[in-house]
This record gives sequence, C-alpha cells and structure tokens, in this order.
Amino acid sequence: MKHVTVNFFQEDDIEASILIEGLPGVGHVGKLVADHLIDALGGELIAEIYSLHFPPQVIVDEEGVAHLVGNELYRCEKDGKAILFLVGDFQSTSAEGHYILTESYLDIAEDLGVQRIYALGGYGVVIWSRIRGSFLLSIWSISDLRWRRPVDRLRTPGWAV
Repeated sequence: MKHVTVNFFQEDDIEASILIEGLPGVGHVGKLVADHLIDALGGELIAEIYSLHFPPQVIVDEEGVAHLVGNELYRCEKDGKAILFLVGDFQSTSAEGHYILTESYLDIAEDLGVQRIYALGGYGVVIWSRIRGSFLLSIWSISDLRWRRPVDRLRTPGWAV
C-alpha cells in the first residue's frame, strides 16, 4: 500500500482557488468550523484520502458499517466562486507522516488550481482558576483571539496538537 491514497469521485470541474483546512487539533476548533461551513454552503464530497500514517482504527457509522479512518475533500460553490475544504477525523500519528501527508495535500491543491490555503485551528491556554481550584482550558480562535469557552481540564481527555 502507498503511503497516501487519494480516491476522486469526480474529476471534471472541481478546480478552486482557495483551500480551507480544518483537521482536528486543540478543541477541534478548525474541524468544527470547516464542518459547519461545508454544511452551510452545501459542500459536495469530491475525494477521500487514506494513509498508512493515520491511526490503525475504523469508524463505525449509524448503520453499523466499519470504515477506514481517512480525510475528505469537499467542494463548495457560491455566487460563482469555488472553495475546497480538507476535513477529517485524524491527523498523522508520526512526524514523518505529517510531512508525507502535507506533501500530498499540497500536490492535490496544486493540481486543482489552488492559489491560497487557510488552515483553521484553535489555541489552547491553560489557566489556574483560584475560584474553582482547578485547571481550565480556554479555546481561543487564532483569527480573533476572543475568549471562547472554559473547559474543566481535569475532566477533559487528551487532545492532538
């Protein structure tokens, strides 16, 4: 198996000048924003991306069918302007895999005429709360750095960075 496999569902008229990446990270901020935009703009799934560098897991859907872990590429068009979205459930499990996947993502972007790439994400800050006596994690949007929502650090499972 190759390091990265990309399965396109269509190859005609899928070019776009902008790619927005929203993969899981701190607080899943980027993923949640990208997923919301895809839903709001009526995105169409144009490709699935699989890699040996994703975790060795499967995801079981609502019908009980298991699917390999992978990322997806969506295309949204509004007012004659197209945007691609790269979303998924996981990033690489290794440093080497990050480089290999990034190279593949950039190759896809170049092939589809992308001129600009936006990476969405969150920024986690751990704050000591004297009132509650526990650690809090606040999620900040990198774009506007406004306060988001505190999460009790002691009850929050680990996250990817």
